[in-house]
Amino acid sequence: MCKEYNGWSNYETWNANLWIGNEEGVDNMAVERCKQEVEYCIDEGLQRFHAEYRCGEVLKDIFEELWFQEIPAGPVGDAIGCYLSMINWREIGDHYYQTVMELIESEKEVNND
Repeated sequence: MCKEYNGWSNYETWNANLWIGNEEGVDNMAVERCKQEVEYCIDEGLQRFHAEYRCGEVLKDIFEELWFQEIPAGPVGDAIGCYLSMINWREIGDHYYQTVMELIESEKEVNND
């Protein structure tokens, strides 16, 4: 059973977001790639949940490419697979969606000044 953890749906989601957000270079890359997805969705007239989903998929790819390229066979691999399957990428995507929307709004304000 999943238990909420520090305001997130579960520990695994909180932990994955922490790893992405606490590494400055990774966080900057995540924001930039999510910004591209959000702008695409805005340009295409897609709803917010599409942008959240697309951000979540980008974040999942970044996370797995950086820390989980090779998962060993056996019990350790099973534990890693269980951890990865518990991460709510849409929730993390929503977090980054909100960050990106704030960035877009601040860029509009700067351009209007």
